[in-house]
Amino acid sequence: MLLACVGGLEAAGRALYPVPALPPPLVFDAQTGWALPPHHRSTMNNVQLRTNSLGLRGHEPVLDRPVTRAMVLGDSSAYGWMVAEEQSFAGRLEALGGAGLDVQNGGVPGFTCPQSRALYQRVLPTAPPDILVVYSLTSDKRMASAGDWPLAEPVFGPLGLVGMGRLASQVSLRLRAARDAPLSSLRLYRACMDDLVSEQRARGGQVVLVVPLTVDGIAPPPGQDEDHGEPVALHDRYVAVLEDLSQRQGVPLLDCSELAAGTAPNDLLLDNVHPNARGHALIADALHRLLREQGWLQ
Repeated sequence: MLLACVGGLEAAGRALYPVPALPPPLVFDAQTGWALPPHHRSTMNNVQLRTNSLGLRGHEPVLDRPVTRAMVLGDSSAYGWMVAEEQSFAGRLEALGGAGLDVQNGGVPGFTCPQSRALYQRVLPTAPPDILVVYSLTSDKRMASAGDWPLAEPVFGPLGLVGMGRLASQVSLRLRAARDAPLSSLRLYRACMDDLVSEQRARGGQVVLVVPLTVDGIAPPPGQDEDHGEPVALHDRYVAVLEDLSQRQGVPLLDCSELAAGTAPNDLLLDNVHPNARGHALIADALHRLLREQGWLQ
């Protein structure tokens, strides 16, 4: 009887909620739900995309000579949505660092912290970063929607890939949407970020936490974000997680809202959360200064 119930739930989950079609260039990934395909070349909205053998945006990691290796983690804002590879803050940071710095761009559209951590662990055997730049917050605090991809529920992780997991994921997403809850709860976000920083430091690596460049940080509207109905106070609570983590773990925190003080959001952002080329340059220049001040660059 138990096996029959389990089998029925599994079949129902697969039938009702098949693995969703993903917007290009994203492809299905059995661990993170979706990913950038390796060895990919395409053009979208006149912006070229290339990925390396690790499925990261940009060139192959430098493995044939000693370099300081950095890796950026985050969502579409870190990936460099609608900007050229060299204009992303990962690309510009590498150019500023010169031949002694290799920067791998681990930004993937839509990724929350649990997915970014899984990507980080996947890259470790091939190109372990000396410096980890974590630009993860915007997708985590985004309000869940019943229309989200079934695999976007970070609580279930790989379980969301099987029928019962997809069924549970849909139920969870709908409950979160009904409660106006974010994709990653504060508790999940705090635990994931803490584990990520601890893992990198245990390896002897360095970490920089970044408060993303967003409208909420530069010029928060009174009371709520007009596009998402999101209380501005929620943004502050996620930022507080980064501030607390920075103090407890002793890692530097770069607050992009402070960098943008006195600048109109439209001058730095394409929309509420995605930096334009000037915004990426602002972030990259500040990161480069911070890394030099820390003595982490050759």
